[in-house]
Amino acid sequence: MKKLFFSSFLIAFSATSYAQDGVGINTETIHGSAVFQIESTNKGLLIPRMTFAQRTAISSPAEGLLVYQNSGTTGFYYYDGSSWQYFGNDQDWTETPSYLYTDEGLNVGIGTTTPDTDLHVYNASSVGVKVQRGSASGTASIDFYRSTGTGTLDASVGVNSNEELVIENHEVDKDIIFNVNDGGVTKQLMYFDASNNRIGINITSVPQDLIHADGAIRANSGFKANDGSSTSAGFRFYNDNNTGMNLLGADNLGFITGGTTALQIDASGNTLPGADNTFALGSASLRFTEVYAVNGTVQTSDSTMKTNIFPLQHGLEQVLDLKPVSYVWKSNKEQAKIGFIAQEVEGIVPEVVTKSEDGVYGMNYSELLPVLVNAIQELEARVKALEKENAELSAKTAQR
Repeated sequence: MKKLFFSSFLIAFSATSYAQDGVGINTETIHGSAVFQIESTNKGLLIPRMTFAQRTAISSPAEGLLVYQNSGTTGFYYYDGSSWQYFGNDQDWTETPSYLYTDEGLNVGIGTTTPDTDLHVYNASSVGVKVQRGSASGTASIDFYRSTGTGTLDASVGVNSNEELVIENHEVDKDIIFNVNDGGVTKQLMYFDASNNRIGINITSVPQDLIHADGAIRANSGFKANDGSSTSAGFRFYNDNNTGMNLLGADNLGFITGGTTALQIDASGNTLPGADNTFALGSASLRFTEVYAVNGTVQTSDSTMKTNIFPLQHGLEQVLDLKPVSYVWKSNKEQAKIGFIAQEVEGIVPEVVTKSEDGVYGMNYSELLPVLVNAIQELEARVKALEKENAELSAKTAQR
């Protein structure tokens, strides 16, 4: 065994030459700048090989120490006096100091030598990552996967062939959520519900309608909604689907309450009830202070719509029983009014008096007009009778 080793040593020694300042193997011409030179056309120099754990376990490595790592990110590593540096094995990677850096934890830094994530990009003035597609018909995107290797494509952000930004969740019926940090509190700014094709804005749960927003929505050019129908609002409220607005024909706006159109405004601007002879304007507890009209109000009085027609029994006697008064409202004591007390009129002409469910009395003053007409007619009849009687007395007196 000793003879074999000695023979190998003699063979190696015979291929070695020495110069004043250097050693050469397989060469007699040693370059003036080299202290050790090896020449071969079919063999190479084998550097010590070790794992990541073995390399990092070297105690007090000398500056310039070179090893080959055969685990993790394999390749040549050298010690620069303070840390291990990776030579890299991709000719396209720039070797400029601090431009591209890989630490022992396999974090990659661009523009930084202290990457703290898998990929850390730093620029003192601006930061940008460029993703460019190879052809006009292709799609440039950044893809996200759940697992290593090819895995399953979960989501992507990119630009399609129409130069449109596309954010896509590739999982079936999986949503897209945009969160913001508001004073240290994570809030859900937008929520795209894939299962129901809905969008949520500033909500904390799954949107319940096509567009579901928590807060006021401002639209400078207005909103658009479906037309709806006479019983279904096109524009309705979240807590009451039976209340809102609808479109009743061309340019006719309807207002729905309880699933019924109660009020409508036609194309000419006329305000109309939703149905004939169905709705009231105001109530005993919710009244208008004043109603202005140029031509007054028109009350339907068509004989074809009436039945049980009889001569009015109220007249002069009832008029004489009425007690006109002057008064002021408790809610407005600045202006004096004239009229009647409904409770007193109820016992005289009850047809003109109304009483609400909460006990508030009201009067239909216009319905007193027939009573006044009847009273005038009675007076006219009495005047004519007196005139006739006076004429007869005058004739008799003249004959004497």
